[in-house]
Amino acid sequence: MGKKSIFKSKFYNFIYSFLTPSQRIEKIINRPKYVKLNISDYMYWNKEYEKWVKVLRKKSLHNKVNVGFIVFMTCAFSAENIMQKMVDDEHFEPSIIIVPSELVFSNEKSIQVYKETLQYIKQKYKDKIRILEAYDEKSSQVIDYTKEFDIIFTPTNDERILPKPYRIYNFIRNKILCCYISYSFQIVNSDACFSDTENLVWKYFIENKMNKKYLSDKQPVKAKNTVITGYVKSDCFYELQKHKSGRKMIIIAPHHSIHENGLCSRFLQYAELFLRLPEMYPNIDFIFRPHPLLRNTLNSPEFWGEEKTNQYFQKITSFPNLKYDTSSEYYQTFINSDGIIHDCGSFLPEYLYTGNPCCYTLKNTETINHYFNEFGKACLENYYQAFNENDVIQFIEKVVIEGIDTKKEKRASFTNNILKEYYPNATKNVMNYLKNNIIKEEDNDK
Repeated sequence: MGKKSIFKSKFYNFIYSFLTPSQRIEKIINRPKYVKLNISDYMYWNKEYEKWVKVLRKKSLHNKVNVGFIVFMTCAFSAENIMQKMVDDEHFEPSIIIVPSELVFSNEKSIQVYKETLQYIKQKYKDKIRILEAYDEKSSQVIDYTKEFDIIFTPTNDERILPKPYRIYNFIRNKILCCYISYSFQIVNSDACFSDTENLVWKYFIENKMNKKYLSDKQPVKAKNTVITGYVKSDCFYELQKHKSGRKMIIIAPHHSIHENGLCSRFLQYAELFLRLPEMYPNIDFIFRPHPLLRNTLNSPEFWGEEKTNQYFQKITSFPNLKYDTSSEYYQTFINSDGIIHDCGSFLPEYLYTGNPCCYTLKNTETINHYFNEFGKACLENYYQAFNENDVIQFIEKVVIEGIDTKKEKRASFTNNILKEYYPNATKNVMNYLKNNIIKEEDNDK
């Protein structure tokens, strides 16, 4: 932040410190870059929610509760299981709201992703649920549907990603209860992960006790708005069966954060190795599943540029024993595989549900202490860790091919006792919480 921005931030925060919490919310909608809320704001709105719940409880006696699910990318639809349950529930009237992202992509790419997301959701849920298109292509304007809803599930804790009408401040302005389910476990050791969204939402449905404690240590609201339900997305693993092919299958899943100085993505270090692996191991089927943003990042002149990026992906798709996978749903692929090589934070705990051996690429051991929180470190202890090409090759040859999986028992114990503590009932737990706190019999509300 430059000197001018720092001055503006100090100026606006000083001026707005004399306003009421409601007035500050109105101001922050227009100047989110400069205005910061404080703990008194957070605590005030958490108290206000109690009043809104009482109003909604009375409404639910005679009307269905209108629930909106915001989607800006299909891979980030963390509350999809909840939405599916509400479709068949007499107490709720769910809708999907497709919105464009304002941060992740360029404007042109953002509209492209919006259209792809809309097409995918329509194909999957047409005639099953109301789908709202929150972007008018003719006027290039975002349409605000939020006032139609009593509860909204937001897909992100980063307020910059969504258009202004679909940010937590606007929900508060319209007295809408906002729920948050992270699209991944919280594994990163970063204060930046705790935004206004996580402090201001009515309820943050969190994965486990370890992460609630982490929030309690870091958050101004000390995790008072969190409810431990288990990891909602993991319920998708339940009852999935492995489709055996007679050949080993390994997933390669590089993250997009190559700009983070090696704290996360190691793709640039292993890009050439990934091209050699299919030829080195013709009897293994590889699934190349990069983060959806990796190609977009590589296209930047700061890194490879479009020409080199296109050449790389053309080469990737040329191997008969390698599949380039960009699908939104990946749990069946996880189950079918025999191992994974990756550096994606969201996949770190998720892949452990398969029981299969897994390899995480890292810059060095210092990265672990700097980048991961206690839960992330606990997950990593059940991974084979790679710091160079030889470590990756050893994982393929010794662990996957020869089956010398020395971490198997430890990995199973961690998965069964920690990850699966609430499995496969996370979706059920969220639904029960909403019903017990919103949908009540008339006698109990008098």
